[in-house]
Amino acid sequence: MHLTTRFALPLLALAAHCLPAQALAAQDGGPVIPPANVLAAMCKPQGAMQFAFGQTGVPGSTHAEGMLGRGFAATPAMAPFQRAKPRSTEWSGHFMEMAYSVPITDKDEALAIMDAIGAALEEAGWTKVSFPQDDAPLYLLPISGYATFERPVEAETDQTRILIGLDHQLGELVLTCARDDLLRTHFSEAMGNLPPGTPRPMVPEIALPQVKDAASCSDPAMLAQMEEMLATSEFGDEFLSTMVARSSYRDRLTTWMWWKLEESEKISVEDLLEMMWSSTSEGSPGGNPLAALEMISEMFPILEGVAAAEETRDSQAVCLSLLPFHEWITQVDTITFNQTEAFQSRLSHEAARLGVSLE
Repeated sequence: MHLTTRFALPLLALAAHCLPAQALAAQDGGPVIPPANVLAAMCKPQGAMQFAFGQTGVPGSTHAEGMLGRGFAATPAMAPFQRAKPRSTEWSGHFMEMAYSVPITDKDEALAIMDAIGAALEEAGWTKVSFPQDDAPLYLLPISGYATFERPVEAETDQTRILIGLDHQLGELVLTCARDDLLRTHFSEAMGNLPPGTPRPMVPEIALPQVKDAASCSDPAMLAQMEEMLATSEFGDEFLSTMVARSSYRDRLTTWMWWKLEESEKISVEDLLEMMWSSTSEGSPGGNPLAALEMISEMFPILEGVAAAEETRDSQAVCLSLLPFHEWITQVDTITFNQTEAFQSRLSHEAARLGVSLE
């Protein structure tokens, strides 16, 4: 990964996981899994839930949203799964996978559920994938955990396959439904190989949520906003996603500029990496390019206060709890903005020197 502004995103992803999540109730009489017809609906040849593979504009499926959001609530028929999180290809934004998840801390319970789902899939005609020497291709690593299953499918222009991955990690059981060719596209784009002719991205201005001081938490408009956010279970996701979107859009432009220079073959990847580290060091406090990451220790006690306030369902208490978090994220945002500006300036200068158009 060659973009410094992404260093701050894992901090916010961790933040999302610190917010309250519904726990799975204990089940008696063996593992509970979705019936065969529901499993088939969760991972169809055409797509997952109401979304079609390759579709653009799927809500909550961008890179930043995928890290921060919890997705949609699963239907009761999908039990034990509670959430469904969509994900689209890194740059082109084509829907490629849906990850269904449920919090389960007990490993044996998770294994029993995955084995039962695996047996149901094989009975329904899915084939278990055996990777050479248990070494999955890099682009499949995100869904090649405990077990992976496949079935062929006709895509728009060629034949590909639908994949289901089962895994248990970080206290969650996850079933991921994905289409193989779109996963390949995503991996290529994530490595900086953008579609030919990709235009320069527009970077909209996204304002930070205006929770600046205690007085703002007495403002009726602000309290109404808090009430609206608290009315859904996506309170923390919405607040975090609004803020991280700023870094995400800036990062997108930096990715494009890097790609244009690398595509010109007038500069090496090694030289681009050196430019990144030197320029972001110059744009960082104390010359430290990892300054944003080092603020992580300050985040957890702040988020504990936000979670406790959210439990009270008191809009003013929630608003007040967000004040230190707003200050923290503003500091992170300032650091990553300065890093991005320094690197983009260096890229622009180098492009002009080499005669590479960045328009």
